[in-house]
Amino acid sequence: GESDMARPRIVVADDHHDTRAAIVSLLESDFDVVAAVADGQEAVAAAGALDPDVVVLDISMPGLNGFEAAALIRDLPDPPWLVFATAYDDASIASAASALGASAVVRKRKMLTELVPAVRRALLFHAVCFYEDSTSLARTVAGFIGEGLAAGQAGVIVATDSHGALIREELTAINVRSRGRFQPGELLIFDADDVLKRLMVGDRLHAHRCEESIIALVDNATRSGKRLVRIYGEMVDLLWRSGRQEAALSLEMLWHQIIPGRKCSLLCGYSSGVCDTEGFNVICDRHSHVVPPHTTV
Repeated sequence: GESDMARPRIVVADDHHDTRAAIVSLLESDFDVVAAVADGQEAVAAAGALDPDVVVLDISMPGLNGFEAAALIRDLPDPPWLVFATAYDDASIASAASALGASAVVRKRKMLTELVPAVRRALLFHAVCFYEDSTSLARTVAGFIGEGLAAGQAGVIVATDSHGALIREELTAINVRSRGRFQPGELLIFDADDVLKRLMVGDRLHAHRCEESIIALVDNATRSGKRLVRIYGEMVDLLWRSGRQEAALSLEMLWHQIIPGRKCSLLCGYSSGVCDTEGFNVICDRHSHVVPPHTTV
C-alpha cells in the first residue's frame, strides 16, 4: 500500500561489509535504500546525486570519517537528515553530532531496536511544548527558530499577536548576542487567529483549505532557495483552549501527513493549564518529541 506515498529514500555508509548489509536489511522493509557505500567520500557523492531523505553514517570510516562527510552533506542545496551509527559511546560523539544537526546517534549494539525508530524520527520532527507563561514560551520558540535561522534555514511563526511580538523580541536579543548570525528578513510571522478564521467552517476545519494553506505556507518559506524550514504554530492551542479539541487533533494529523514529504520541522505550543492527564497523553501521542519549555530565571 505504498503506491500513494513515495517511500523515504535512504543512503547507508559503513566501511564494514557485514554491518552495512545488516543496516540495509533492517531498513529496506520500511524505506527505499538507494545506495549502500563503504566510505565518506562515496556517501557525499551519493547524497549529492540521489537526493536521499536520510543518510545513515558510520563515524569511523577511511578517507572521510562520518563527521567530515556529514559537514559536506549538510552544505548540499537540499540536505538530507543525518543519522549516525557508531560502535562507540561517549559524550563527545553526541555533541559533535548535534553540532552537525544530526537527528540521532544509534549505538551499533542497539541497532536492532533503535535504528528504524531513529530514521523515522529524523523524517518527522513534529514536536510539542507545553508552556506555563508567555516569557518561557517566547524563549523556547526563539531558541528553536533562531537555531534554524543561524543554520541558514527559513523560519515561520504562526502565533497570536502578543506571542509573536515577544518571540520576535527574543530572536532579536539572540541575534545581538550571536553578533548577527542571521537576517531578520528570513522570518515569516503570521497571526494565528487570522489564519484560523480562513481554515474553519463553524467549529470544524475545512480539510482541503487547511492542506492547501499549510503546503503554501511551507513552500513560500522555502521559495528563497532555503530548502529547510522551521515552523512554530499555536493554532492548535487556540482550538484546544476554545473547546474544539477534535479540530486541534485533526490539524495535528494534517501536519503529520504533510511534514515527511517536505523538509520542515514543526514545533506546536500548548498552554499547560488547559489539559488534564488524558489530554496531555492524547497531544503527546500526536508528536514525535516533547520540548521542555525554557525556564525563566
